[in-house]
Amino acid sequence: SSLPVKVWIYGGNGYEGSSSDPLYNGCGIATDAIVVSMNYRLGPLGWLTLGAPLNFTGNYGVLDVLMALQWVQENIASFGGNKSTVLLFGQATGGLLAHILSTLPQAKGLFSSVISESGSGRVLTTSEQQIANGNQFVQALGCFNASDVAGCLRMQTPDQIIQATPTLPSILLYLPTQFYAHVDGNIIPVQPLATSPKVPFMAGTCTMEGILFAFQSFTNPLNVTSVDYNNYLNITFGAALVSNISAIYPVSMFNSTVAPALYAIAAVLTDAEYACPTRRALKTSLTTQLGTYTYLWNHVPSCPWVSGITTDLLSYLGATHTSELPFVFGERLGLPQPNGTCNLSASEQILSTEMMTAWQSMSINGYPTLANGSKWLDWSQG
Repeated sequence: SSLPVKVWIYGGNGYEGSSSDPLYNGCGIATDAIVVSMNYRLGPLGWLTLGAPLNFTGNYGVLDVLMALQWVQENIASFGGNKSTVLLFGQATGGLLAHILSTLPQAKGLFSSVISESGSGRVLTTSEQQIANGNQFVQALGCFNASDVAGCLRMQTPDQIIQATPTLPSILLYLPTQFYAHVDGNIIPVQPLATSPKVPFMAGTCTMEGILFAFQSFTNPLNVTSVDYNNYLNITFGAALVSNISAIYPVSMFNSTVAPALYAIAAVLTDAEYACPTRRALKTSLTTQLGTYTYLWNHVPSCPWVSGITTDLLSYLGATHTSELPFVFGERLGLPQPNGTCNLSASEQILSTEMMTAWQSMSINGYPTLANGSKWLDWSQG
């Protein structure tokens, strides 16, 4: 019989990433399913928006994923896949795109369920904001006053495009870059949170999403002070909100940690950018009564899962952003891929089996189950 299909969308803030990342190789979850991944356009190639008379719509990255899903519908049977049981899942920006696509009218019938890992519920920018960003980019390339702006842009080398692309300071690495998915009234007609997923929907987060970004924001993260904390809040959220946020997340709340101010920053980022947006997305999904499920990943891996993370950092990072991915993908040995030497423990391999089972069941049934066959509670019952 034909196999269920799992279509993966990688993250990377809409600016970087690739389906060739060894963490996403898919071999561990392809034993009982057909796994599909695609690359989509990134940075200005994926999201550049310009107004009249050029009318560059942007959102080309979204169109790329839609095209890949249409390809799956037309061709997956030739690979032994069932086009009627297609799980669309992604993490970070990939999770956001999965959430967006679950709400789009033109995506109807292209997949049967969605899992958004650490990415759903963001409020998207508008065309006006993206056009302003696009104009700055075109000016930086010296194409703004060209008689043929499109032709001028096509003449630019990859290095020139990269140099002209605005980047965020390290303190804001968790945010999308200036080129990103946005509400354009056509490809994305409305805010995803203003509508609801049209298929069974699961979304979740990690308990310490923000600590990875907090670590990356400072040269000496374990020496971050309360002054640094307030400066961070000021830069990230604006001066008007600093006192309110610091009252809810006082540094003293984290005195039991090795770096209280750093973990206060991490807690704010976790809630503001991941936990709360995901909860909002889940609430919109409840209105359809098609099935709404969630998870909270709180396991601290015993192995580094990407090359930039060393073993000595694991206890500091905890269950941080991306830490669930090797468990979801069944990457249990030789971490970090492709040439690592660390193996997950026996209990961690059981945990990975549970994660893989839930994702597999979502692809087949539209709801997750445990390895023993027990169905997860719908979020409305939890």
